Amino acid sequence: MMWGYPVGPWGWIGPLLMVLFWVVIVAGAVAAIRIWWGTDRYRAGEEGLKVLERRYAAGEISREEFLAMRRDLIGR
Repeated sequence: MMWGYPVGPWGWIGPLLMVLFWVVIVAGAVAAIRIWWGTDRYRAGEEGLKVLERRYAAGEISREEFLAMRRDLIGR
């Protein structure tokens, strides 16, 4: 043992597992944040599109207004 770390052919396993542990933790946090933000953004756009379709069906807005607003909501 040298400074608390085993010396030999298997001495690299501890540091490797520590790095792997932190990679999994960071990747999980990034995935959770992306899912959380992506879900809210998608849901808000979906609800807005339903309201827009209802207003168009009721005759509250013209086709041109509908298409312009729809393009703004879905980003196309």
